[in-house]
Amino acid sequence: MEAVDRPSGANAIAAIAAPNAVPRPATARAAATLARAFWDDPVVGYIRPEEGGRLRWLQVVFGVMVRFCQLYGRAEEARDFGGVALWVAPEHGHTTVWHYLRANGVALGLHSPPAVLRRGVRFLAASEAWHRRCVQEPHWYLPFIGVDPALQGNGLGTRLMRSVLDEADRTGLACYLEAPSERTRRFYERHAFRVVEAWTVGRDGPRLWSMVRLPRRRPDATAEGRSR
Repeated sequence: MEAVDRPSGANAIAAIAAPNAVPRPATARAAATLARAFWDDPVVGYIRPEEGGRLRWLQVVFGVMVRFCQLYGRAEEARDFGGVALWVAPEHGHTTVWHYLRANGVALGLHSPPAVLRRGVRFLAASEAWHRRCVQEPHWYLPFIGVDPALQGNGLGTRLMRSVLDEADRTGLACYLEAPSERTRRFYERHAFRVVEAWTVGRDGPRLWSMVRLPRRRPDATAEGRSR
């Protein structure tokens, strides 16, 4: 899922400093940025339609997710936490309950009303099932990327993605994500992601697009052989 920026010029994007890893003491700060970015996200509205308490709940959710990606991938920020990207590394592409427990996932249950928890579990089950169906080989997974609403439209989302997309190209790995709106789907299509499936959560849930980006350059097998 994504709360990203609108198109911006190449010069503006190039002027943004490279992302930095989110250190453990800054987890709450990264979570706060993502909470603001995802306040009106369609999936968030489905899981927690009540606006009262939503921001605080999102801070708890993203606190867990930032920690999760610190453990099992990359949590990166740019422009002094103006934007945050959470990546799951190829060796952890498909996760289990144990992974979430290590990231303090129990906090989600403690801070979620029963109906919210049920809808959240329903969404996560559907998301993981479609994820497994759409891509089986090792890949980078982008579950969340968000830019503070006050900074959207300046190329920050594009800059946040670039380092991992470039690495995926160098190493010949695919990338996977789920776009929750037509706007974000079009954004990712500009970065070479392509829709492989469209699906909804149950009968009344939001529509999402599972998207895969194939590497633009595969590793040179001959060169690899010479280096061994």
